Amino acid sequence: VVWASNHGQAEGLKASIASAINATSSPLVAHVLVQRGKAKSFGHFFGIAAGCRSARLGARGVLQLHAFDADMVADSRQAMHSTKNRRLDAVENFARFHMHTLIPSVKVVIYLDADTIVNADLTVLRDEFAASGSTIGFAQLPGVFMGRALSGSPACNFTTPERWEELRKLPEYNAGAFVIDLERWARHHVVEHIEDLVRKKNACHEKLWGRGSQPLLLMALYTAKDGLAQEIAVFENSWNSCDLGENERISDSTLKSGKILHWSGLANRKPWLPDGLYPQMWTPHRERYDELIA
Repeated sequence: VVWASNHGQAEGLKASIASAINATSSPLVAHVLVQRGKAKSFGHFFGIAAGCRSARLGARGVLQLHAFDADMVADSRQAMHSTKNRRLDAVENFARFHMHTLIPSVKVVIYLDADTIVNADLTVLRDEFAASGSTIGFAQLPGVFMGRALSGSPACNFTTPERWEELRKLPEYNAGAFVIDLERWARHHVVEHIEDLVRKKNACHEKLWGRGSQPLLLMALYTAKDGLAQEIAVFENSWNSCDLGENERISDSTLKSGKILHWSGLANRKPWLPDGLYPQMWTPHRERYDELIA
């Protein structure tokens, strides 16, 4: 399982890792992508011994840090024309495009945002994905389409109006939890396609799609010319139960049935913050991390 994080998400990450280890029946390696200049202090915060990049987490877990340079993702990041929602443009969000380079020894990984809690066995999700023969897989978001992320019409001759309208009608997925075959990802040269899209968008100086890495990832999958759009697996939506970071009316039954709970939404409503939502679903796992690293 892979996470990408900075210090601002570290408290959430501890709980997410502990929940994944607790819920999963097989031994679990928690791979964490972190900027190189922050790796030492990050490791200290997570209880990793000085000079090491890994630590045992109880009897069934291992934590491994993977340092990356910001230059690695420079060509994958879109130009920022305002300071609004800068968290969407965090370097760590784009590091996940390079998991095949940073973790070359692993074929299939589950990627999770730091603001998630795992309540179900991840081996079930992994096995369902493996059986699909896909390159990447997301949880379904019923009734959500790419028109929410794309502008009303294509600028700068990006594509034809007819093709743009087709893209707007395709499903949108939340990239806070997904499964990916890194060998197939590399074979499709997805990063190169992402970088090409970034160059075109930056040259346009008009809005084509929204900020951050999620619309960019989905556009890369949908506009690839080698059939990659046909290699997207779709799982039931409980594998990414979103909006815990903004919806104050989620029922207890929904919270309990969510296989992966995701505090997507407002940055100030994360469960580790004073005004966070649903802390009762998060706090026990944060406490569990301290037990695992002891």
